[in-house]
Amino acid sequence: EFIDIIAHELKTPLTTIKTYTDLLRKEKLGPLNEVQREKLERMEKNIKRLTKLIDDMLQIPSIDAKELELRKELFPAQEVIDAIVEEVEEIAREKKQAFTVEIDGDAIIFGDKNLIEKAIKNIVVNAVKYTPEKGAITLTAKREGDFIRISVADTGRGIRSEDAEKIFEPFYSLESGAGLGLSIAKNIVESHGGKIWVESTVGKGSQFHILLRGEK
Repeated sequence: EFIDIIAHELKTPLTTIKTYTDLLRKEKLGPLNEVQREKLERMEKNIKRLTKLIDDMLQIPSIDAKELELRKELFPAQEVIDAIVEEVEEIAREKKQAFTVEIDGDAIIFGDKNLIEKAIKNIVVNAVKYTPEKGAITLTAKREGDFIRISVADTGRGIRSEDAEKIFEPFYSLESGAGLGLSIAKNIVESHGGKIWVESTVGKGSQFHILLRGEK
């Protein structure tokens, strides 16, 4: 309840700030020079980061609840992955990252489509964020018997073994940030009876895996 109150209190002033930055970008308050445009772009990036953080905070009460209602259906992994790639590909392109997607045609998932998309997206966004410029990210969805394994591999800095389990805890972060994305992903996956884990080598990169029930 406390987190819910704080998140809502933050959202109101942030909406006001976004309104003014939109006016600035459209030059409704006067023309901008190059330096001002650069500063405005930085402001807008931080607004997006804070908006995502608040949205994640607002999801914690429902996603963490044992009585979470799942609207399960059969859907191709391709559908959610295509939507995720469309959202992140611009950022990956800006960082000159090589983005590869490999999906089995029979990778059909049984679960709550919206929540599973959220879980996978949190991991992909993390990979894009922590993979350096000109790095590589590979997103795969493979059928393994009755299950679908979704993997996100990157060439980032890697994660120490002592941090590998902690990164799925709420508010745990290796760098600046609230560290909510992976915790939310874990809760979503486990609410489906699935598994989520990471394999990593410091200096070489990480590979996150999600195992979910497939088409029966």
